[in-house]
Amino acid sequence: MLSGIGGRERDEEELSLLKNAGVYVFGSFFVQGLSFVTLPIFSVLMSTSDFGLFASYTFWISFSNAVIGLQVGSSINNAYLDYGKDGIYRYASSTSPAAILSFVVALFAVIAFGEPLSRLFELPVCALAAGVVQSLFTYYFTVHIAMLRMDDRPFSYLALSVANAAIGTFGAIGLILLDVFSAPYIARVFSSVVAAAATGGVSLVFIYLRGRNLFDRKATVYALKISVPLILHALAGILLVRINQVIILKVVGADAAGIYAYASNFGQIISTLFLACNAAFVPWLYKALDAGMDARSVNLTIRFYINLFSIGTAAFILLLPTAIGLLSDPSYRESSYIAPIIAMGFLVNFYYTIPVNYEFYLKKTGCIALGTISACVVNLAFCAVLTPVFRGEGAAVSTLLAYCVLFVMHDVIVARVFKERRYEGPRQFAAPFGLAVAALVLTYIFMDADVVRAVLVCVLLVLFGIGLRRSARVFGGDGEKEASS
Repeated sequence: MLSGIGGRERDEEELSLLKNAGVYVFGSFFVQGLSFVTLPIFSVLMSTSDFGLFASYTFWISFSNAVIGLQVGSSINNAYLDYGKDGIYRYASSTSPAAILSFVVALFAVIAFGEPLSRLFELPVCALAAGVVQSLFTYYFTVHIAMLRMDDRPFSYLALSVANAAIGTFGAIGLILLDVFSAPYIARVFSSVVAAAATGGVSLVFIYLRGRNLFDRKATVYALKISVPLILHALAGILLVRINQVIILKVVGADAAGIYAYASNFGQIISTLFLACNAAFVPWLYKALDAGMDARSVNLTIRFYINLFSIGTAAFILLLPTAIGLLSDPSYRESSYIAPIIAMGFLVNFYYTIPVNYEFYLKKTGCIALGTISACVVNLAFCAVLTPVFRGEGAAVSTLLAYCVLFVMHDVIVARVFKERRYEGPRQFAAPFGLAVAALVLTYIFMDADVVRAVLVCVLLVLFGIGLRRSARVFGGDGEKEASS
């Protein structure tokens, strides 16, 4: 509870958090659901090789996004508290020259080193250049939706996100069916650039119309102090998530890379869900900490957050083989053995966001980069050993282990270095994590027994419902009683 805030105001704050979280989750499920529903279409329209090459393009885009903008968008949450609601648009418009400068440098780099980059990513130079253009618009889109989150405008956030997904998805299907380009993956590249230009262009205009400031040295210095260390964090994070696809592409082949990428589309539903929840949780946490929320109330919220998310993920893992079997072309069935491990990895990645949000709030971004780089090294080491032998499953296990290292490092940093841990620590995660591990093991034991896994999912949904009832009771006003129990 916020210090000095009465019961009615407290309830309004908590209900606002739940409402915003609901909108973000609905929006993310709609966007991810669009991708999920169209997966069978793309599995027919694209070969496994095309999937592998488009996955290589998404890896390039991630790399480009990390550099273009110098991660200034990551400073928006802190800037909102320091510059205020009225000053945030002026701040955003005055710091955007950093994005334009980095865009120009990146474009010249692609022109100068086009051939080696083309060989590395197995993409034509024009696709690499298009990715740089896409990243510039993505920067403005990212900054804009970050401001909308902090400004408690989830429906505007939802509209932009849905538009981006719809243009990219339906545009790609149309271009492939019309046979406009020489290869289906090129059609998806072009469509994703158009989607970014449309939504990012709207964001650019909106930022400048509201901000009306082309440059501010003080604001730029403020932004760069927070964001520059995050460039290494972003690059290492990309390698942590995406390098496995490149290793599979190079070591095993495009077909195996395509199957891994296809499995990732299912596993990343968990990533999409926790990012949606985080979109509501972070503004609430920042404002609550800034207003002086007591540690017991923070811990109470985090406890339910972890438990409910873990139960939901366990149920999702059990359902994955059935979903892949129903929605996929037979050539992609191997992904049933990969996707559950990927989903488990993203659950641990969700756990990591609990301590790392405190580091962002404290503006200690150097430590964030250190943890991500360490996890990336762990992932590369395991991936190099496991992938040649176990193919996609080995790559997925490598990432899961790396996320475990990432979580432990940041928990130690928050607890021992900054002494700001307002949750119970690793023991708070032990039981939920154990439940998810049990679900993962049972998924492989009963891989071909859909009915058994369905029964297990029903049990988990009952637990989920009990958790929601307890959560509703807490947010309804019994928080003190629950916190003391």
